Amino acid sequence: MKSMIPASLGNALVKSLSVSWLAEKLTVGPYVGLATIAGFIWWFVYSDSGPKLPYSELMNFDSCSARETTYSCSVFNDRHPSTVSMTVLVVVEMFNALNNLSENQSLLVVPPWSNMWLVASIILTMLLHIMILYVQPLSILFSVTPLSWAEWTVVLYLSFPVSGLIINACLKIIPSFWELA
Repeated sequence: MKSMIPASLGNALVKSLSVSWLAEKLTVGPYVGLATIAGFIWWFVYSDSGPKLPYSELMNFDSCSARETTYSCSVFNDRHPSTVSMTVLVVVEMFNALNNLSENQSLLVVPPWSNMWLVASIILTMLLHIMILYVQPLSILFSVTPLSWAEWTVVLYLSFPVSGLIINACLKIIPSFWELA
C-alpha cells in the first residue's frame, strides 16, 4: 500500500515530531519530578506552618526516633507535605494538558478557549481535587489535608513553569530550527 504523504515531507515530519517529543519528555518530565519533590521539601524547610527543619534533618528523617532531636518525630506524620506534592503534580499536569492544544504553537497563538472541552475537563479535575482536599470524608479517605493560601501560592509557583508560556513555548521552537538546518 502506497503512502499518501510524500517521502520528503514524511521524513521531515517524523524528524520534527521525534525531536520535539524527545525534548519535551527530557525537560518536562524531570521538571515535574523536581517540582513535586520541591513542594515536599518546601513544607518541611521553609513553610510558616511547617517545622522549618534544617535540610540535613529532613534527609535523616528515618533515624529520627533513634537519636536526640530538637523536634518531635511525629512531624513526619503530617499530611501537608504529601498534599502539597500531590497538588503540585495535579496542577502541573493541568498546565501540561493545555500544552497539547497545538503541536507547534504556544498558548499565546492558540488560546485555551479554542478547545472548550479541554478547559471544562481541567475545571472539573480541579474542582474534584479541591473537593478531595476540603470535604472531610474525602480528605480522610485520600489521606490529604486542606491547604492554606500560602501553600496554594507555592503550588502555583512550582507548577506554572510547565505552562505553555514558559518551558513548552521554548520547546515548540525546536522543530523550526530543524527545518532551517
